[in-house]
Amino acid sequence: MIDDEVHKLRRTVKNYRGLRKIRAEAALVEKLVRIDNKEALQLAEDTVSRARELLQSAKDRNKSLASYERSLAWILRSQAYVLLTVECFTDAEHVLSEAIGLFDQADEGRELIKCNQLLHILFREQLQYDQALDALAHALEIGRRIGYHAEDAFIHGAQASLFALLGRVDDAIRFFEKGLKIAGELDDRHAEIMLLNGLGLACEDFGKPERAFQSYRQAAALERRFKVRGNRSLSMILGNLARLCFCSGDLRQAADLFAEAVTVSHAGKLIPLEAYFLTQSARVLTCSAEYEAALACLHRGLSLHESRGNDAGLAWCLALKGGLFAGIGEAETAARQFAESCRLLESFSANYYDESNYVILAATVLAHYQCDDVDVASFAEFFHKDQSDSRLDPASLTIMLLRLGIAYLADMRNDHAAARREYRAVLELSRKLRYRFLQVEALYALGRSLARNGEFNRSNEMLAEALSTADEIAARDYRRRILLLSADNFEMTGQAQKAQEYRDKLATLDQDVLSSQIRLSLKLQHETSVNKKLEDENSRLEQKLKETQSQHSTLKRLLETKDTQISHLRDTLQELAESLAYAPDESEQTYRLRAAQLGKNVSAALEDADWTEYEREVQQQDEEILLRLSKLCPSLTATERKVCALMRLNHSTKELSRLLNLSPRSVQAYRYRIRKKLGVASEADLNVVVMELLNAPD
Repeated sequence: MIDDEVHKLRRTVKNYRGLRKIRAEAALVEKLVRIDNKEALQLAEDTVSRARELLQSAKDRNKSLASYERSLAWILRSQAYVLLTVECFTDAEHVLSEAIGLFDQADEGRELIKCNQLLHILFREQLQYDQALDALAHALEIGRRIGYHAEDAFIHGAQASLFALLGRVDDAIRFFEKGLKIAGELDDRHAEIMLLNGLGLACEDFGKPERAFQSYRQAAALERRFKVRGNRSLSMILGNLARLCFCSGDLRQAADLFAEAVTVSHAGKLIPLEAYFLTQSARVLTCSAEYEAALACLHRGLSLHESRGNDAGLAWCLALKGGLFAGIGEAETAARQFAESCRLLESFSANYYDESNYVILAATVLAHYQCDDVDVASFAEFFHKDQSDSRLDPASLTIMLLRLGIAYLADMRNDHAAARREYRAVLELSRKLRYRFLQVEALYALGRSLARNGEFNRSNEMLAEALSTADEIAARDYRRRILLLSADNFEMTGQAQKAQEYRDKLATLDQDVLSSQIRLSLKLQHETSVNKKLEDENSRLEQKLKETQSQHSTLKRLLETKDTQISHLRDTLQELAESLAYAPDESEQTYRLRAAQLGKNVSAALEDADWTEYEREVQQQDEEILLRLSKLCPSLTATERKVCALMRLNHSTKELSRLLNLSPRSVQAYRYRIRKKLGVASEADLNVVVMELLNAPD
């Protein structure tokens, strides 16, 4: 598809002249960079030179420069894109700054947004994440200013990715979701698929596999339905889904998804992706013990890699093939595959993609299963730890792992001479590159091989060096195995005292391990106890919150009832007042007395009924509330205790006056007296102090 677009743009460029040619070449550069970086960079440089010449010529002829400057800015932006692709960051920054200046001068808001997106890529690649976030925020600001929101979803996705790199989990997920919401409103399927895929990757990193699986499933469904981004996008999403299934142990589902990814890649003529997914399928099928199907996938993958001359891919497939044969016990065939893979790795550049290390490790571990005294779990753990501390090139690491696999397989065939040769090769390379975990493994394996051949003194020399290196890197499991083998060697040579010394060291190590386990157990017990207390406290607070919410609802209902009753009272008094106008003069005094008495009776009834109902509710939910107030401050009057009980629910002065049938000034006077009796400072919030006093545990 990209090839067709490039071909069409090439024909367009040939038919154009002047500024139109410059703009067409800028578009061609951005497409061409996906196929050939060097050609794209050369075309960009040539086009920038011609654009500058045209601009200078326009200046000399006193022509309007706006069109020429915009055209120069377009090609500069395209050149910056290519420079970013080839990792020439300093040059890209200079070129991008000039393009931004020209677009800013021409008030080209949309182009400025695109430039800021490129600027974000530049800062991100240089690990300047704060500046990258600023560039994206500036792009959003420009979009709001000019009313252009087509890029908002992509920008939010880029922000989310940066937050993911910074480990800000909640921010990353929130911005992905914001981007998805905007993409849905704009009906932008392309952005939606991209954001769902990004959200899936982030959730994988954050240990949320279920959320990641859901995101990938949605992205795959959209891609299948709308075919927005093509076969490449769908195959990569399917690959992500398959990887998740493989990691979760669902091998059947993983195999089906990888097979679908292979089919989609084949339909899109995406040969590198097809070969990659074939090897992944082989891994899954090998784990499922479907060896014939796995071997068929590897043969197809080898054929594709050979057709493209991809030695790295060939080495990968051969290593997997060796692991497969090792797993079914064909040690000699497995060793040949490992040796061929190793030869290929040594023949080309060390810039070998990182993921191959893990595949080769898996292949080597398959060989380990044939050796009873190799602790596979410990080896894998040390491998990953050492890799994180090392700056090795991936190819050297992979070669060492392959050589270890070849040596183990040679030991299986009792070809100890070949095994020792490979162990020494690994030892030499690990010493040279200071890769200490593999150095310990090689020394221990070499010592074990020499002991099997009866060369106990030489074996002990290797084991002594292995023990020293294991002490340096705190490899306790390796240390135990080395001490045990050394003690056996000394017993075989009649050095009972030396053997006992090593067994004592082993006992001390075991005791240390036991002590560590006990300390860890006690720590866990303590943490469990603390967590239990926290859970109990949380339960108590939740119960208190429910009671408070219930009291709030009760008082809200009381307020509504009181408002209704007061309104009815006012209507009654209004009727009495109106009737006075028509009453005989001699009965006016009688009416006035009746009205006053009616008002007092209703007011008293309201106050008594409301407070009685409130007090009953409070006593049902917290029977000790008023008693606690009396104990906290015996000098509080009954009315003041009522005010405190209501303040506990954070009521305002106005609400208190309505509940207690008092004027706001009277409530303020009560609050003042309560503040004095409780000794609360004038600047403190009385409601908060009362809430803390009454809600605090006994």
